[in-house]
Order: sequence, then structure tokens, then C-alpha cells
Amino acid sequence: MTEQLYTTWIAEIRRQFQTAPPSGWELHWDADRFYDDLKEILGGNYKLCNCTNFDYSFCNSYELTVENKNGNEKWILAIKVSFIVDAYSLHWTYYPRNKQAYVLMDQKDAQLQNIEDKIVSFLGSKGFSDVSHKVYNMKLEDVSLELSDPDEVTVGKCLFDDFECPITFPHWNRNKIFQMINNQ
Repeated sequence: MTEQLYTTWIAEIRRQFQTAPPSGWELHWDADRFYDDLKEILGGNYKLCNCTNFDYSFCNSYELTVENKNGNEKWILAIKVSFIVDAYSLHWTYYPRNKQAYVLMDQKDAQLQNIEDKIVSFLGSKGFSDVSHKVYNMKLEDVSLELSDPDEVTVGKCLFDDFECPITFPHWNRNKIFQMINNQ
């Protein structure tokens, strides 16, 4: 990501959040944006869940599930596509049988890398750029969100979700997530 693009993103975040966080419901954002395209790219070989919900979120959210032949392991790719700027974020979570799930950072097998490459290529062809972990976690002290404390506002929270999920959930239920957040 170039310094100029980063500066443009920050300016756009500040502009769109200047009075309050934008509401996808009120702005009539397309909750199904790119869903059919992603299904077509993947050839119907994998389960793709549209998890988009604009409650405290500023993006489309999709989860792609890849299971091994025995069904005892699975990988879930979280795909976030921002409405604030032309940016996206991807991450894989691995669910081994009877073990703790964890996010895969680098070591992906050829099948997972091929899937990711197709999605990256598609989003790139639409003018979207990946948000690096460094930029994702950069603090924005002059932007206010509804859920995050002022010292916890980051670029990632302004582009995608104003909350942190410890892992991707195989059966996404945002109400349960908010219950978990509120009960902590």
C-alpha cells in the first residue's frame, strides 16, 4: 500500500465519520455486493455464507468454508469488503478436530492459496486493495465509533467492524457475538 493511498483512506474515513459512523441500512448499501461473483469464481465447490449485517459494520462479510474429505477439519476464510474505501481484508481460520481453532498467517496449502489468489485477483480487478495488518491496527484518535473506546479506534474498525471477534465462527450469529461482548 502506498503512502498516498493510506493518506487518501484516512481522509475518507474522517470525512465519512465526521458526524457519526455511517449506517449501511440508511445509506442502502448492497448487502449482497459481490456474493454472486464470488460464488461463480469458486465454481460452487465450497460453502459461501453471506454474513453481511450493517449493525456496527461498514463492509460486506462473507465466510467461505473448506472441509477436508473426512469432514474432521475445516478452514474458514473471512472475507471483508469495505464500503468506506475500496479495501478488503482476508484471513483464514483453521479448525482442527477436537483442538483449538487458530488463524493461519502464512502456511497455507496449495488449495487454500489457490482460493485466496482467485478472490484477491477478483477484488483487485474491481479496484480494491488489501489492508495490511500494520495499517489495519493503526489508531485513529480523531474518529468516534459506537462500541470502541476512543483509544481503541483503528483503521480496521472504521473500514470493517466496530468490534473484535476472537475467531471466525462457523455458523455466524451476530446476536450471539454481541451477547458474548456485552456479557464480558
